[in-house]
Parts: sequence; structure tokens; C-alpha cells
Amino acid sequence: VELLISGELLPQFEVITGYSYVDTDLNDPTSPQNFTFYGKYSFERGRFDGLSLGGGVRWASSFETFDDSVDGTSKAPDYAVVDAFAAYQINEHAEVQLNLTNLFDTKYVERINTATRGTYFGAPFTAALSLNARL
Repeated sequence: VELLISGELLPQFEVITGYSYVDTDLNDPTSPQNFTFYGKYSFERGRFDGLSLGGGVRWASSFETFDDSVDGTSKAPDYAVVDAFAAYQINEHAEVQLNLTNLFDTKYVERINTATRGTYFGAPFTAALSLNARL
């Protein structure tokens, strides 16, 4: 089951939220439930005209997988990760944006495989600055 809702909640304030649930008989090494919520506020006049600020949260439920190589079950707890961004429209052709991913440097397990194939941890705090140009 997957649900996605997006729209302008208030003038200049956009949101997008989603939820997914996967129920399978397969030995799936990922979370069966995921939820996301992101918001973005865009300033359209005054001193901050061209500035957009936003952020959100990604949540995944706990999960487990059976590992034949060690004859047991591996478990991962649920987690939530917070992201944020700021963007500034320099002119009609250029925008600069700062993305902050995993803002609080949360340690989490994204995927569990067998003992021989390893466990995948989520990405640590990351900051990325970009300049986007349109011709």
C-alpha cells in the first residue's frame, strides 16, 4: 500500500507526505513501513524574496530478517532522520541551494543482509552546496 499527498497548505507553503506498507512472505531485509513528511516555505516579496526554506523527516519501522548462514534472526530498530535545506533564486537562470541530510547525524540500519553479505548503515550527516543554472 502506498499513499502520497502533496499540495500548498498555506500561501507559499508546500508540503508532501507519504506512507508505504509492504507485507511480504519473502525474507526482505528492509523496513515494511515508511513515512515521509517535507515542507517548503518560499518567500515571494520583501527582504527575503527568492529565498526558500524547508525540511522534513523520514521514518522507517523496525524490521528483521532470517539469516541462514548463522541460523538466526537479525533485527534493526526503527529510526527517524531529519533533513533541511535553504535555496536562493539568484536570478531567473541561477539558484544556489544548501542541503543538509541527516541533520542530527542519526545512526541507523537501512538494510540487513546475511552475515556474509553485511549490514548497510544509513548515510551520516551530509552537507551539499549546489549551484543550478538554466539556459
